[in-house]
Amino acid sequence: MKFPKNRDNIYLVERRGRATDQHQATIAGFSNYDEAEDFKEACSQEWIDKVGHMEDVYFNVTLTTYYG
Repeated sequence: MKFPKNRDNIYLVERRGRATDQHQATIAGFSNYDEAEDFKEACSQEWIDKVGHMEDVYFNVTLTTYYG
């Protein structure tokens, strides 16, 4: 299989459950790691403000490559 010549890295912000049977959700995608990290921290803070704890979930940044 030949990959297209145009490609770019994308940083995905994900919310994941701490239990092994819980699902993940991709929240946003960014072309810059620092922007993704800032958004992840904002999501974590918003979760704490609404729920009061981070016992059930965590947020992380995952790198993936987009071929176009």
